[in-house]
Amino acid sequence: MQPVSHYFNFLYLFVCIIWTPLQLYYLKVDGAGNTVVALSVFAVIWNIPALWRQQHVLRSPAFLCWTALVLFSFVNSMTKGFVSEWGDWVFIKNNFVLPFIFLYVLIVELDWDYENCLKMLLLALLSYVLLCLGNMGLDEDERMVAEGLRNTLPLHTTCLVFIGGLLFTQQRLSTIFFWSIVVISIVVTMVSGTRKALGAIIILLMGIEFSYNKEKERHLWYYVRMALFVIVLYAGLSFVMSNTMIGDRLADTAEESKVQFADNETVNWFLNNLLGDRSIHYDLGFGLFLLHPITGIGITNFIPVSGFPIRLHTEYMTQLCENGIIGFSLLILFYYLIVKKLRSRQKENGEEILMVLFGLFALLFINITAWTYNQNYGMIYYSIFIAHAYSYPYETLTEDDEMEEYEELDEIPTEEA
Repeated sequence: MQPVSHYFNFLYLFVCIIWTPLQLYYLKVDGAGNTVVALSVFAVIWNIPALWRQQHVLRSPAFLCWTALVLFSFVNSMTKGFVSEWGDWVFIKNNFVLPFIFLYVLIVELDWDYENCLKMLLLALLSYVLLCLGNMGLDEDERMVAEGLRNTLPLHTTCLVFIGGLLFTQQRLSTIFFWSIVVISIVVTMVSGTRKALGAIIILLMGIEFSYNKEKERHLWYYVRMALFVIVLYAGLSFVMSNTMIGDRLADTAEESKVQFADNETVNWFLNNLLGDRSIHYDLGFGLFLLHPITGIGITNFIPVSGFPIRLHTEYMTQLCENGIIGFSLLILFYYLIVKKLRSRQKENGEEILMVLFGLFALLFINITAWTYNQNYGMIYYSIFIAHAYSYPYETLTEDDEMEEYEELDEIPTEEA
């Protein structure tokens, strides 16, 4: 039987995930998020024992590295100063406190009850999507987006595909339910016109295809499936490019950027062709980094310092420009530690770790044109990476699983044995 604290943790994580659309569209109260703050305080208190019980994860190099990045970002912001229209406390809790507590509690639960925690996340993310679907409308760019959330909804659907893929490749989720999730996620992403989310979903689908085959030898059917997957993927992308809004955005990326930033002589045209309308973020961000190379300009200070009206839409340049070489180095070190540990674990649990690695590739792709350091969907990715690298979630079997293994061997153990 699960301790009460773990039921509370599930409730806490679930509320954190659905809170924004729930409050924005339905409750329309507690805009400051005091409910989440109160739950977070209880979560910290109730999970103090986990600091000892699950220290193998919480004292891992990657988790300590992420902790160091958060602490440095906080101290750097306090030193550099920041601009927040909602007040100092809102800035601190939204950028540092709440995301870190969410990450901490989620790592604890993944280490304690991996399968049920993933299923809870799946339910919470599905609820998030459903809460948003009834509140979608056309924005000024004629994109069908959830009011007040824009790209946040499609980016949450990438988590939905990732978690569904983990359960599906481990045969813990039905085929119909999983592909229903994929279809919903792709449709939401396409109508929203969110290019980074579409790319991430494609990466995740490739990971699912590579991870799903658990046979050591590659039979004919495996190669047939791979060929079909490539054909379907190519046909799907061709359809998207020719018949959807997101296809138009992908095709016109460079042109949009040239029109939007034609008067800015500092634009690097190589970046323009590579990143389109996001190239200006790299160009201006790198210029500010050269002026403040060690500690940067401070988190969220890009707008007041640069005069550009939009915050940095890239995790890499956010850390390099706003946290300097120190923050950027901590971010790269975190990814290095995760990849190194996952690669060593892949020798023991190849298929499971392979899917996690594709999830890492998906997030690295998202980071090119989005910031993730304080986003719940980012914390979900990070917690899964850390749990798989330093915990043993895929080795945790239920009693039914153990009985099935013994029945297959016809060696059900007895007390005498």
